[in-house]
Amino acid sequence: MILTDHMKNAVAKQMTMQIYDGTYITASKMKRTDNGTVLYLRNLTYTPCDRCEGQAPLWQLRAKAMKHDANEKVMSYRHTFLEVKDVPIFYFPYVQMPDFSVKRKTGFLSPSLQHGRTMGSGISTPFFWDIAPNQNFTFTPTFTPTHFPLGVADYQAIYDKGYMNFQASGTKDDDENTNFQGHVKADFQYYINNEWRASGEIFRSSSDTYFRKYKIPKIDENQSVLTSHLTAERFGTQNYFNMRALSFQSLQAAVSGKSIPYVIPTGHFEYQTDPLSNGLYAFSEVDGAIIHNRERFKSDRISVTQGVRLPYITSYGAVFDFIGTVRADGYNIDTGRYGYERQGIDSTYTTGRVYPVASLEASYPLATTTKHTTQVLRPVVMAVVAPDDNMNADKIPDTDSLAFDFDDTNLFSRNRYAGYDRVETGTRFNYGAEWSVFTNTNAAFSALFGQSYRLKEDKYMNDLMGEDKNFSDYVGRVSVDYKYMSLAYRFRLAEDNLSFKKNEITLSGGGDPLRLGIDYVYLKNTTLGDTFYPSREEILVFGSSRLTKQWSVTGFYRYDLAADGGPIESGATLRYDNECTAILFDLSKEFTRDRDYKGGTSFMVKFVLKTLGGM
Repeated sequence: MILTDHMKNAVAKQMTMQIYDGTYITASKMKRTDNGTVLYLRNLTYTPCDRCEGQAPLWQLRAKAMKHDANEKVMSYRHTFLEVKDVPIFYFPYVQMPDFSVKRKTGFLSPSLQHGRTMGSGISTPFFWDIAPNQNFTFTPTFTPTHFPLGVADYQAIYDKGYMNFQASGTKDDDENTNFQGHVKADFQYYINNEWRASGEIFRSSSDTYFRKYKIPKIDENQSVLTSHLTAERFGTQNYFNMRALSFQSLQAAVSGKSIPYVIPTGHFEYQTDPLSNGLYAFSEVDGAIIHNRERFKSDRISVTQGVRLPYITSYGAVFDFIGTVRADGYNIDTGRYGYERQGIDSTYTTGRVYPVASLEASYPLATTTKHTTQVLRPVVMAVVAPDDNMNADKIPDTDSLAFDFDDTNLFSRNRYAGYDRVETGTRFNYGAEWSVFTNTNAAFSALFGQSYRLKEDKYMNDLMGEDKNFSDYVGRVSVDYKYMSLAYRFRLAEDNLSFKKNEITLSGGGDPLRLGIDYVYLKNTTLGDTFYPSREEILVFGSSRLTKQWSVTGFYRYDLAADGGPIESGATLRYDNECTAILFDLSKEFTRDRDYKGGTSFMVKFVLKTLGGM
């Protein structure tokens, strides 16, 4: 080796270098010039793989010549072979890649081979564009010999006061009569100042089954509704305000797009006073929505709520929480060309209601501590007083309270409906107990069991909470976390014979070598409003295992246990990962059909040669 100019320039033969990231470079000749900023190598090898005595690395680049420009942070190779265990696999006349100091750079990423029922067999070749330190863009085309190419574009940006993401895809079905197919999804969030924030999202697809036929990254193919919105929010110390415009696209076969509402706008304001006396405080809420659809249906609503709340803890540890509210709702309704379940077509009218509610929740936590455990038993009783009539439900269409599920999460709710169009009526008592155990070994156990009793029958609530005129079904949950095992169990039992109406179980256990789990769900048939929902019973088995230090496998199998059910989907992923290489084999099969989607098997293989491009 010859060194000059304070060792900035050099000439050497038969050299081996190991760079700080673990990469090995060998060369028959080396020359460093331009004050150490340019490096030339001849007859070289390059590999980030570990080197063992007498063994070839898993892969390496063998090139005739290489130039490394430290100013440009680029390494250029000429007449290069990619070798696997010293066996040449690919030849590249010219290869350029970023040097070791670069975290990311514009260029092609690792390709993947894939097969699916719709696209057939092909290859995806993503291209990454490093626009700026806070922005990047990735375009991934997928080519197959039997289908029109599929392109997916992804843009991501992070700013001082927000972020923005954009994704779009497009292709054309094999059917000559089919137009261009695709989707767009874009969202942003921007903090205007310390109080105001703007956000929005647009999410649309060209057809209901597009996501089932074409697997788009970061998209849930089983979702039933796509939501778009534009939102402005203000966060105050004692108040909050938002205004939002909403639009929906249904992907369900049984739902007409013309019946899907759009909400322009919806607004919400809430305010809470400072404590007035002995912890008592007042609060106010104003909420409104203008809801239309393309069938000329219209439901415009304004709701004003005034309330007070008094939480109180006695000297002996009893906890009380009193809430009293009065809510006034006003509606302007146009039933449109089809009407709705309780009103005829082309009916226009104004209606409203006043809904007073008072509730008192009382609990008495009992705690005991030993050397190894802490236990807390918390019995709870809640009384809710509200009017017994139906609160004008026959004249108010239900646009925001269709989803209802009586369970442990809303056992102690004052109004179990999620929206404003329906209110829970009648005087009722909610009662139950929660038991929690904690150990000094980080094990935990908790259980809740309870029921509701109403003084007067509500036939509509009977369908939702139990067939008995007064007593609801029993609801509860059990959760356990102990070392390598976790259990989450939620249930609902019929009040008269304790038969199951709802069963949800998630059980998983194991450690790094092997972890297995099972999800089970059973929902008895029910009627919500005028809609009948059949029984549902499914099981999902899943697991993962680290076979060796480099090899791991995951898998799942979902099965419909209903009388006319069968397999729904299954899949497995095998992954190899070491210091220089990652290989992914992914296999999945869907057994369901959805209009022009026929299910089928999908397979993907992805190779990542680390330091040569990957995300």
